[in-house]
Amino acid sequence: MDVFHEPTIKSVNCRFDGPAGKREWALRFPEKGSKTMIHDLLTAQQLLDSKASKEIVTTRADTTVQDACKLMRTHRLGCLIVTNGAGQIEGIFTERDVVNRLVAEDKDASDTKVGELMTRDVIVVEPERNLSEVEAIMKQNRIRHLPVAGSDRLLGLLSIGDVLSYHAATSQQMVHHLTEYIYGRH
Repeated sequence: MDVFHEPTIKSVNCRFDGPAGKREWALRFPEKGSKTMIHDLLTAQQLLDSKASKEIVTTRADTTVQDACKLMRTHRLGCLIVTNGAGQIEGIFTERDVVNRLVAEDKDASDTKVGELMTRDVIVVEPERNLSEVEAIMKQNRIRHLPVAGSDRLLGLLSIGDVLSYHAATSQQMVHHLTEYIYGRH
């Protein structure tokens, strides 16, 4: 029977140049001989910590959709977390909400409030959730944005883009390591 120990970790800095710009990732890989999966090693909090921007952009339910969309454009975001005065999550306002609940229903963005269109049933994950669980939640619920919250506050927001960027960077590193191994340069 194999005994799984806490793996020894080494850090590798990577840069991913994608359509959204350059992103820096501090990837953590198990050392040789460790018996663990990278997906099970990385938590939602660690993925949040590796994001270049730590800023959490929120809005209020009484904001007009037009102003919220301008805020999303300014910050290059696909959604906004809707909070109340106490900072508690009330909903999430996404590009899908704009298309399906505003444009498709011929509503006016300058007269419609975010609270009328936002998704109220928000799925939130704990910072301890591993990457495999985060991916499964996104896939099963067909969502692209997932707030991460601790016991008392919102910690950040993960997008499917963050997950895919991480996978692209780790795949690039894996190719490098395998190439080094194959050609005996390890």
